[in-house]
Amino acid sequence: MQRLKISITAAIVVLVILTAGSCSNDDLEKMEDKTCSDEISYASDVNTIVQTKCAVSGCHNGSLGPQRDWTNFGTFQSRAQAVKQSVVTRQMPPAGSPVGQLTDDQIQTISCWVDQGAKNN
Repeated sequence: MQRLKISITAAIVVLVILTAGSCSNDDLEKMEDKTCSDEISYASDVNTIVQTKCAVSGCHNGSLGPQRDWTNFGTFQSRAQAVKQSVVTRQMPPAGSPVGQLTDDQIQTISCWVDQGAKNN
C-alpha cells in the first residue's frame, strides 16, 4: 500500500512538472490577437528588455558567438521572428535564468515591436 501511494505521488509530481512548463502555439496566437496601438521604439522600449534579460553574461551578449549576440542590433533584428516565438512561448529566458522570466508586458512589447516591423527606431 505504501509503494502504491509513493508511485501515485511520483506520477502526480511528474504530471505537474510536465504541464506547468508546457507552452503551445496558443500562447503565440493569444499574443498575436492583441493589437498594438502604440508604436514601440526599439531604443526606448525593447533595448532595455534586451540589455537586462537577454544580453547578459553567458547568454546573448556575444559570449556564445556572433549569431547569438543581441548587443548587435542587426543580429537581433534578423532573428526578430524567432525571438518573438521564444519569448511568447516562454522558452526565453529559460526557466531558472538568474535574470528571471519576462513579464507579460515585456513579452507584449517585444511581440508588438516585431509585428510593427522590428524597426531600428
